[in-house]
Amino acid sequence: HGAPAMQEPAAKRRRVLFKAGRRVQIQGLTSDAGKEINGQLATVIAEESSGRLTVEIDGGCRKALKVENLAPAKTPRPGASVEVHGLKSEAGKALNGKTGVVTSKRDAQSLRYQVDIHGGGGVRALKAENLRVLDEAIWGLTVFADAKSVQGKRAAQEDRYMQVMDLHKAGAALQHSLEHLPRPCSLLAVFE
Repeated sequence: HGAPAMQEPAAKRRRVLFKAGRRVQIQGLTSDAGKEINGQLATVIAEESSGRLTVEIDGGCRKALKVENLAPAKTPRPGASVEVHGLKSEAGKALNGKTGVVTSKRDAQSLRYQVDIHGGGGVRALKAENLRVLDEAIWGLTVFADAKSVQGKRAAQEDRYMQVMDLHKAGAALQHSLEHLPRPCSLLAVFE
Protein backbone atom coordinates (compact mmCIF):
# COMPACT_ATOMS: atom_id res chain seq x y z
CA HIS A 1 0.00 0.00 0.00
CA GLY A 2 2.98 2.33 0.49
CA ALA A 3 4.06 2.43 -3.18
CA PRO A 4 1.09 4.42 -4.60
CA ALA A 5 1.46 7.06 -1.86
CA MET A 6 5.15 7.40 -2.76
CA GLN A 7 4.37 7.75 -6.47
CA GLU A 8 1.72 10.48 -6.10
CA PRO A 9 4.06 13.24 -4.77
CA ALA A 10 6.57 12.34 -7.52
CA ALA A 11 3.82 12.65 -10.14
CA LYS A 12 2.80 16.06 -8.72
CA ARG A 13 6.42 17.26 -8.87
CA ARG A 14 6.66 16.11 -12.48
CA ARG A 15 3.39 17.89 -13.36
CA VAL A 16 4.96 21.12 -12.13
CA LEU A 17 7.71 20.56 -14.71
CA PHE A 18 5.13 20.17 -17.48
CA LYS A 19 3.10 23.37 -17.32
CA ALA A 20 1.09 24.51 -20.34
CA GLY A 21 3.37 25.65 -23.15
CA ARG A 22 6.35 23.48 -22.16
CA ARG A 23 8.03 21.37 -24.85
CA VAL A 24 8.15 17.63 -24.14
CA GLN A 25 9.28 14.41 -25.75
CA ILE A 26 7.00 11.37 -25.74
CA GLN A 27 8.49 8.17 -24.32
CA GLY A 28 7.68 4.73 -22.97
CA LEU A 29 4.41 4.02 -24.78
CA THR A 30 4.01 0.28 -25.37
CA SER A 31 0.95 -0.08 -27.61
CA ASP A 32 1.51 -0.37 -31.36
CA ALA A 33 -0.02 3.10 -31.90
CA GLY A 34 1.98 4.49 -28.97
CA LYS A 35 5.28 3.11 -30.24
CA GLU A 36 4.78 5.13 -33.42
CA ILE A 37 4.80 8.42 -31.48
CA ASN A 38 7.59 7.58 -29.01
CA GLY A 39 10.41 10.09 -29.46
CA GLN A 40 8.19 12.75 -31.02
CA LEU A 41 8.16 16.30 -29.70
CA ALA A 42 4.99 17.97 -28.42
CA THR A 43 3.73 21.01 -26.52
CA VAL A 44 1.77 20.68 -23.27
CA ILE A 45 -1.73 22.16 -23.68
CA ALA A 46 -3.49 21.40 -20.36
CA GLU A 47 -3.85 18.98 -17.47
CA GLU A 48 -6.96 16.80 -17.49
CA SER A 49 -8.95 15.94 -14.33
CA SER A 50 -7.72 12.35 -14.78
CA GLY A 51 -4.15 13.54 -14.18
CA ARG A 52 -3.16 13.03 -17.81
CA LEU A 53 -1.67 15.87 -19.80
CA THR A 54 -3.08 16.91 -23.16
CA VAL A 55 -0.21 17.51 -25.55
CA GLU A 56 -0.17 18.71 -29.13
CA ILE A 57 2.27 16.65 -31.14
CA ASP A 58 4.23 18.60 -33.75
CA GLY A 59 2.00 18.48 -36.79
CA GLY A 60 -1.28 19.13 -34.96
CA CYS A 61 -2.48 15.84 -33.43
CA ARG A 62 -3.55 16.01 -29.73
CA LYS A 63 -3.19 13.16 -27.21
CA ALA A 64 -3.89 12.81 -23.47
CA LEU A 65 -0.85 11.09 -21.95
CA LYS A 66 0.33 10.07 -18.50
CA VAL A 67 3.02 12.26 -16.95
CA GLU A 68 5.43 9.32 -16.83
CA ASN A 69 5.26 9.09 -20.64
CA LEU A 70 6.70 12.58 -21.05
CA ALA A 71 10.20 13.98 -20.62
CA PRO A 72 11.43 17.56 -20.91
CA ALA A 73 12.45 18.09 -24.52
CA LYS A 74 15.89 19.22 -25.56
CA THR A 75 14.70 21.43 -28.35
CA PRO A 76 17.03 23.12 -30.78
CA ARG A 77 17.43 26.86 -30.26
CA PRO A 78 19.25 29.40 -32.39
CA GLY A 79 22.94 29.01 -31.60
CA ALA A 80 22.67 25.38 -30.44
CA SER A 81 25.11 22.82 -31.86
CA VAL A 82 23.28 19.82 -33.29
CA GLU A 83 23.96 16.51 -35.00
CA VAL A 84 21.77 15.40 -37.90
CA HIS A 85 20.29 11.88 -37.68
CA GLY A 86 17.44 9.74 -38.96
CA LEU A 87 17.12 11.18 -42.47
CA LYS A 88 15.98 8.51 -44.94
CA SER A 89 16.23 10.06 -48.43
CA GLU A 90 19.43 9.55 -50.41
CA ALA A 91 20.37 13.24 -50.07
CA GLY A 92 19.40 13.15 -46.39
CA LYS A 93 21.46 10.05 -45.61
CA ALA A 94 24.57 12.00 -46.68
CA LEU A 95 23.80 14.52 -43.88
CA ASN A 96 23.31 11.91 -41.12
CA GLY A 97 26.13 12.21 -38.57
CA LYS A 98 27.10 15.73 -39.68
CA THR A 99 27.04 18.59 -37.20
CA GLY A 100 25.87 22.16 -37.55
CA VAL A 101 24.45 25.21 -35.81
CA VAL A 102 20.76 26.15 -35.60
CA THR A 103 20.36 29.60 -37.15
CA SER A 104 16.63 30.25 -36.68
CA LYS A 105 13.63 29.49 -34.53
CA ARG A 106 11.26 26.74 -35.68
CA ASP A 107 9.13 27.85 -38.61
CA ALA A 108 5.46 27.64 -37.61
CA GLN A 109 4.34 26.43 -41.05
CA SER A 110 6.98 23.85 -41.97
CA LEU A 111 7.91 22.93 -38.35
CA ARG A 112 11.57 23.01 -39.43
CA TYR A 113 14.69 24.72 -38.15
CA GLN A 114 17.32 26.32 -40.38
CA VAL A 115 20.64 24.56 -39.68
CA ASP A 116 24.01 25.65 -41.06
CA ILE A 117 25.81 22.33 -41.66
CA HIS A 118 29.56 22.40 -40.90
CA GLY A 119 32.04 21.60 -43.65
CA GLY A 120 30.26 23.35 -46.49
CA GLY A 121 26.96 21.48 -46.19
CA GLY A 122 25.01 24.71 -46.55
CA VAL A 123 21.88 25.79 -44.69
CA ARG A 124 19.20 23.08 -44.53
CA ALA A 125 15.63 23.10 -43.18
CA LEU A 126 15.32 20.14 -40.78
CA LYS A 127 12.70 18.82 -38.36
CA ALA A 128 13.43 18.62 -34.62
CA GLU A 129 13.22 14.81 -34.65
CA ASN A 130 16.20 14.78 -37.03
CA LEU A 131 18.35 16.94 -34.76
CA ARG A 132 20.23 15.85 -31.64
CA VAL A 133 21.25 18.79 -29.42
CA LEU A 134 24.95 18.36 -28.60
CA ASP A 135 25.83 20.99 -26.03
CA GLU A 136 22.66 22.32 -24.49
CA ALA A 137 23.45 25.38 -22.40
CA ILE A 138 22.92 25.15 -18.64
CA TRP A 139 20.11 27.46 -17.53
CA GLY A 140 20.14 29.02 -20.99
CA LEU A 141 23.59 30.57 -20.49
CA THR A 142 26.57 29.92 -22.72
CA VAL A 143 29.87 31.66 -22.19
CA PHE A 144 32.46 31.87 -24.95
CA ALA A 145 35.80 33.23 -23.74
CA ASP A 146 39.29 33.75 -25.04
CA ALA A 147 42.16 35.56 -23.35
CA LYS A 148 45.58 36.80 -24.36
CA SER A 149 48.09 38.91 -22.52
CA VAL A 150 50.67 41.21 -24.06
CA GLN A 151 52.91 43.45 -21.99
CA GLY A 152 53.81 46.66 -23.79
CA LYS A 153 56.95 48.74 -23.36
CA ARG A 154 55.20 51.36 -21.25
CA ALA A 155 55.84 51.38 -17.52
CA ALA A 156 52.16 51.67 -16.69
CA GLN A 157 49.66 49.41 -18.35
CA GLU A 158 46.56 51.30 -19.54
CA ASP A 159 43.92 48.75 -20.40
CA ARG A 160 40.94 49.98 -22.33
CA TYR A 161 37.69 48.17 -22.92
CA MET A 162 34.59 48.18 -25.05
CA GLN A 163 31.26 46.83 -23.86
CA VAL A 164 28.30 46.13 -26.16
CA MET A 165 25.28 45.27 -24.01
CA ASP A 166 22.98 44.20 -26.87
CA LEU A 167 25.00 42.59 -29.63
CA HIS A 168 21.87 41.92 -31.72
CA LYS A 169 20.98 45.64 -31.75
CA ALA A 170 24.55 46.53 -32.77
CA GLY A 171 24.39 43.94 -35.56
CA ALA A 172 21.10 45.38 -36.82
CA ALA A 173 22.58 48.89 -36.85
CA LEU A 174 25.42 47.56 -39.00
CA GLN A 175 22.90 45.69 -41.19
CA HIS A 176 24.44 42.36 -40.20
CA SER A 177 22.26 39.52 -38.90
CA LEU A 178 23.40 37.84 -35.70
CA GLU A 179 20.31 35.60 -35.42
CA HIS A 180 22.52 32.54 -35.07
CA LEU A 181 23.59 33.83 -31.63
CA PRO A 182 21.35 33.21 -28.62
CA ARG A 183 19.51 36.08 -26.91
CA PRO A 184 20.49 37.97 -24.83
CA CYS A 185 24.02 38.36 -26.15
CA SER A 186 26.65 40.93 -25.18
CA LEU A 187 30.32 41.56 -25.87
CA LEU A 188 33.15 42.74 -23.64
CA ALA A 189 36.48 43.44 -25.32
CA VAL A 190 39.63 44.57 -23.52
CA PHE A 191 42.41 46.03 -25.61
CA GLU A 192 45.62 48.00 -25.24
